[in-house]
Amino acid sequence: MIELVNFLDETYEKQFESLHWRNSKNVAKFFKLKQIDKDTHVNWLKSLHNENPQNFAFFIKSKDSYVGVTYIHSINYTDKIADWGIYIHKEDQRGKGTGKKALLKSLGFLKDNLMIDTVFLDVMRSNESAKSLYEKCGFNIIQNDGDNFLRYKKGI
Repeated sequence: MIELVNFLDETYEKQFESLHWRNSKNVAKFFKLKQIDKDTHVNWLKSLHNENPQNFAFFIKSKDSYVGVTYIHSINYTDKIADWGIYIHKEDQRGKGTGKKALLKSLGFLKDNLMIDTVFLDVMRSNESAKSLYEKCGFNIIQNDGDNFLRYKKGI
C-alpha cells in the first residue's frame, strides 16, 4: 500500500531533500532537464503555497519510507487540464506497482479535488516500463517531439 503525502504537510528539510533525489543519477536520466539548481527548487517549493496553485507535489510513501515524488503542474483551472509527473528514487521500489498506485491516486486527486478532466504527461521514448504503464492506464500518445520524448494525454 502506498500513500501520497502533500509536500506542504512535511518539513522544509524533507521538501528540500527531494532535490537530491531528483538530481540523483538514477532519476535525472529520465528528465529533459537533467539537473535542477537550488534556486529553481526553492522557487518551485514557494509556488506550492500560492492561492489557486499551478503546482501540487506529493511524496510517495511506502510503509514508513518515502520512495518517490509525484507532482502536478501547469494546472489550467479554466480549461480543466494539467500535467502530471513522477519519479521513484528508491530503485528497489521500481517494477512493484508503486508508480501505478501513485498514478491512480493522483488521477483521483485531480478529478475529485481540482476538477481536472484531462491530464498530460511526457515520457522518455526509451522508458519502456513507463510507456507500458501509461498505455495500460488509458493514456494515448499525442505528440512525438523529436527529442526522445513522447507526450501522452488521458481524459479522466
